[in-house]
Amino acid sequence: MSRPYFALKNLHNHIKYDEDEWVREEGKNVLNISWDYNNEKVDKLMNAEHRPSFNDKLNMMWVEKLKEKSGWIKGEKLFAYLKSNSDGYFNIWYSKNKEEVGLANLIIEPTGYVSRAYFNNYTTDQYKDDNIQYLFYMRTESIYNNFIHDNK
Repeated sequence: MSRPYFALKNLHNHIKYDEDEWVREEGKNVLNISWDYNNEKVDKLMNAEHRPSFNDKLNMMWVEKLKEKSGWIKGEKLFAYLKSNSDGYFNIWYSKNKEEVGLANLIIEPTGYVSRAYFNNYTTDQYKDDNIQYLFYMRTESIYNNFIHDNK
């Protein structure tokens, strides 16, 4: 039996989506994304999807599911906070109200592009006047953002 074809471009076909009932009951909006963390290729790429490094190229097509679940429409912003406490999953808390999310590490822009938060671990906010940022957002190189660009 052959293994299913796998590459960065179809990574989103190797993950599962679920709403966390316990959080939804508390009035929070959460989408859970999980994957087979025993599959080394999938696990490595999904860990980068969760906490990307500056030079990582990502898939991020799972953002389409987030847009669907949140009811996002073009012209709106959606703020999200991604967090994981174990292997093989991360939760995405999301809201159109930035204050409900706290420190958003993902923003769906009104155009549909996604920006991710990146941290400069070698500085603090005290140097921001010198344009040495501790935290900055950037449109991450990804298959998802390429898709948005190609379909403008």
